[in-house]
Amino acid sequence: MDSIINRFEKYIDKSGECWLWTGTFSKNGYGQFWYEGKHIDSHRFSYLLANGELPTHPLVVRHKCKPKNCVNPDHLEPGTQSENQLDRARDGTDMRGIKHHNAKLTEIQVREIRQSDKSQADLAKEFGVTYHSISKIINKKNWAWLE
Repeated sequence: MDSIINRFEKYIDKSGECWLWTGTFSKNGYGQFWYEGKHIDSHRFSYLLANGELPTHPLVVRHKCKPKNCVNPDHLEPGTQSENQLDRARDGTDMRGIKHHNAKLTEIQVREIRQSDKSQADLAKEFGVTYHSISKIINKKNWAWLE
């Protein structure tokens, strides 16, 4: 286990209050660590090392601080997914809307789509997205938080 801890710690910058992960990252911006034949989020692994186990569903490991790459176990705590989403909104790290890595539309375009009298097929062609995407926007299944 010591060799795993040493391998993990060589990717941590402990120069500040937040211990910042400097290894590899996933598409969603969280650090990744190779453990037991698979990737685990680096903050989850740090929590596991400090506490001996991970919280079980429906709980997740939440950050008490802003940086998504912080692995300081004192900055991590269990909580619900709803609490985690509120944390992301508070910290400005929520990946909704144009911040999402797959976003193709802006908030202005979404509002325009919702106010339009055009057919969904015409809107899909105009905005370069699928009919299904337009339908989800109009029915507030995507961009639901945007009024």
